[in-house]
Amino acid sequence: MISDASLKTAMYDRTVYGYLGFTLGPNGQSLYHPTGSSLAREGVKGAEALALVTYQISSGQVADHGVVTLENGAKPYQAQSLAVGKDGMIYTVAFVGEHRHSRMDLIGFHNPVSAS
Repeated sequence: MISDASLKTAMYDRTVYGYLGFTLGPNGQSLYHPTGSSLAREGVKGAEALALVTYQISSGQVADHGVVTLENGAKPYQAQSLAVGKDGMIYTVAFVGEHRHSRMDLIGFHNPVSAS
C-alpha cells in the first residue's frame, strides 16, 4: 500500500527507505500502515513525509489518510514502528525536523479511523 500522493506523482516510495510496519487496530478489522507521501506538490521535489494508509479487512477498502502533520506543523518522515493505542492515538518513532537538522523522536497523533 502506498499513499495516493506517491501514486499520482509516480514516486511509488522509490526512496532508499522502506516502510515495513503494519499493525492491527483495536477493532481487529483495520490494518494500519505507515508509508511515504510525496511532497512534490508542496515544492519539495523528491522528498516525502509520513502518511498513514489503512485497510479494512471486512470490506477490502483502502483509505489514504494523508500526510501526518503534528500540532506544531511538523511533518515527520521515515517511521520506524507503529502502534495503535486504545486511547485514540497512534504512536511511532520517526524523524522530525528539517532533513539536515532532524532528530528521531517518539510521536503521537490522533487516529483518523472512527471506532478504531
